[in-house]
Amino acid sequence: MAAAQARLAHAPVPPGAVSSTIRPDGVASALAMSFWCQPMADAVQYWTVAGMSVASTVDYLKTHSPQGLTLAEVTGSNAAGDTNVDAKIVEYAVSLDAGDGLVYEVTPVDSGAGIRADALVTPANAICATAPPGTVLGYWGG
Repeated sequence: MAAAQARLAHAPVPPGAVSSTIRPDGVASALAMSFWCQPMADAVQYWTVAGMSVASTVDYLKTHSPQGLTLAEVTGSNAAGDTNVDAKIVEYAVSLDAGDGLVYEVTPVDSGAGIRADALVTPANAICATAPPGTVLGYWGG
């Protein structure tokens, strides 16, 4: 868990983002994905960015890579826990076949954007699924 918390402590966010350890209204309540390995160390942090749109927030996150991570994917999804909120997900990974990374979920809140960030690290004791011969499981676990 210490490695996940350290990754989260260095997560880039837009200037003026206000941090919160308690989830602000409108910010995703859960991570909108699951993983092939269990358990996963998952450190969570929330921010709100007044006056910045979801699209501008995502653009910032896409152009400010966390140290040691590579942009893996930017997708859209319903915010976890609320099928009525459209969220944008920005995923960074150590490598595309690694379970370690940082996932941002960006949602509209009031007159700005809300960010949920999950810093993920696969612990040494994790048990991971394996793909049948000739197939792959896909990124993160879907």
